Amino acid sequence: YTALGKTTVVLPLLALYLADGSQLLMQVVPATLLTFTQGVLRERFSSFVPKAVYTFSFDRTTAVTPQLVRKLREAEGHGGLVCSTPNALKSFALAFLHLMHELSNQYNKEAQTATRDASGFFGAQSWASGLFGKPAAHGGGGAASRSRKQVGLCCEVMALFQRGVLILDEVDLILHPLRAELNWPLGERKPLDFTSERHAAGMRWELPLHLLDPFHFTARGECVMCVPRSRTSEQLLQRIAAAAARG
Repeated sequence: YTALGKTTVVLPLLALYLADGSQLLMQVVPATLLTFTQGVLRERFSSFVPKAVYTFSFDRTTAVTPQLVRKLREAEGHGGLVCSTPNALKSFALAFLHLMHELSNQYNKEAQTATRDASGFFGAQSWASGLFGKPAAHGGGGAASRSRKQVGLCCEVMALFQRGVLILDEVDLILHPLRAELNWPLGERKPLDFTSERHAAGMRWELPLHLLDPFHFTARGECVMCVPRSRTSEQLLQRIAAAAARG
């Protein structure tokens, strides 16, 4: 339903009831509606029942700072509202995972043990918090220390999110399976498995052609790919050709 007062009537009523100072209330809207939603909420809560309206902004270049945690705690404790966009929340989640990936590379044994015990995204906090205070690896103390601090702050934000309430507006756009994904190219560049060999192209690119080659053999009586011919391969090709002929 559109233009029936969800943002202008229902949302302020929910905020009045849910933003009670014991939990964080966050309103997520598409980026095109962020300014409009902030304006509506500030207008509704500017006089009779005053409530502060905050904005949670985050992208791949944003660092998690103590100021961000304090702002969210203030919004929770004072019964304020936090407006955000889907990309901001997804960017925060991806940044959190990237930081944990960096720590897992530095503390491989601890990460392997704790990952088996962690359950889901929120469960990752249990092992991430266990990395704090550990001595940094040789040669990477500064980076390791910064990563530990960042992950610690991320865990605090995630704890606020866990015990809070999230309201989604325009859910058909926010949760659209094709339009709502956010992908980041993070970390070092590494080739995909079987993409390259020492003197030739990798098997990854040739495998689809090998899979289709028996059908070409069935139709033309010859193979396209250059493969060593053996008795076993000849028998397999004949069996596939016979099965294709039978339909």
